[in-house]
Amino acid sequence: MRRILRPGGAILCLALLVGTTTWSAPPRHFPGPSRTADYLFVYGTLCLDGQPAQPGVEVAVFSAAGVLCGSGCVETAGRFPAIAVYRDDAGTPQRDGAEAGEVLRFRVWDVGTRSEVPAEPIVSAAPDGQRVAPQPFSWTWTFDLVQVDLVVRPQADPR
Repeated sequence: MRRILRPGGAILCLALLVGTTTWSAPPRHFPGPSRTADYLFVYGTLCLDGQPAQPGVEVAVFSAAGVLCGSGCVETAGRFPAIAVYRDDAGTPQRDGAEAGEVLRFRVWDVGTRSEVPAEPIVSAAPDGQRVAPQPFSWTWTFDLVQVDLVVRPQADPR
């Protein structure tokens, strides 16, 4: 994963998103998350069993507690556009997003196989060009924009 902005980059983030990034189409398999005032954005690449994910494949982001925090659809083969990932609103009684610092998990709805599978962050390049090992991705701060490249490994044959 690659962090594009640092705290305080809200205006730059908004300009970047409006100017160069498309919003994700609404998913059909995963319901929409609860929207709160605090959110960050994730975008990146997605490979399913070694192949670029095809348009229509859905990406969902869940908190470690299992709360759906964001979802979107692949529109261009192998890439998913910016997905808003919402933070929990402390002013509501229910859990409606991720806690600050909470590890986030990714799941994918593969329209081809009609199955929901886990996706994991893969090795990606750091801003200085060095390769970095995969690490858990956690909720950072509002208006952060983070590239998270995902891979879905081949599933074991249930027979």
